[in-house]
Amino acid sequence: MATSGANFAAKSLCLLAQEAKTLGYQNLQLEWVRRAHEINPEDAWASGQAADAYIVFNRFDEALALLSQAEAYGEHHFAANGRARILRARGKLDEALKAFISAENKYRDLPEVEHSWIGHAEVLRDMWLFDRALSVYEEAATLFPNSRVIQCGRAAVFEQRHGYLSRNVMGRYCSRLEGVFPGEFSFLGLGIAEVSSRPASSRSISSSPTW
Repeated sequence: MATSGANFAAKSLCLLAQEAKTLGYQNLQLEWVRRAHEINPEDAWASGQAADAYIVFNRFDEALALLSQAEAYGEHHFAANGRARILRARGKLDEALKAFISAENKYRDLPEVEHSWIGHAEVLRDMWLFDRALSVYEEAATLFPNSRVIQCGRAAVFEQRHGYLSRNVMGRYCSRLEGVFPGEFSFLGLGIAEVSSRPASSRSISSSPTW
């Protein structure tokens, strides 16, 4: 059983790793989450964030092992989404689509399920099914009106579908949302679904590790 000090240290490192990911320092992200997992291997958030980092580096076998560990600690939705992301990254788009839709339906009452909707839309976008992707984003936007990722995703698909929404216009569109900095929409081309959900335990360092 980890001590309270180990819990605090692991969660602090996970928070730092999230900031490193936001700033594009993936190597630092991986280093910090690996250290967090070493300090407290029983922490669900540390397991999940380590899996997320391994997905970024296409180290899928290690990611899958950590997702199973996180799932064993109760993080079923995060694990389902992570496995769907891996299917997408491996080019298994039909399977990824089914996996995201399954998570979307199974965990519909969780606030973090917006990431399943994003994955659903982004896989359709990968398939060049822009009308369907836009429809999914439109529905998701009604369910999660304050999600800046969904709003930017909708703008990106609209641009691809109609071909006349410039990146400057898309940037202004996204920046109408409070807290969005001007360059945030630039990651859209890398695939919005690569943005992992932030587990509920990250909201407070002292909270229980059930995301």
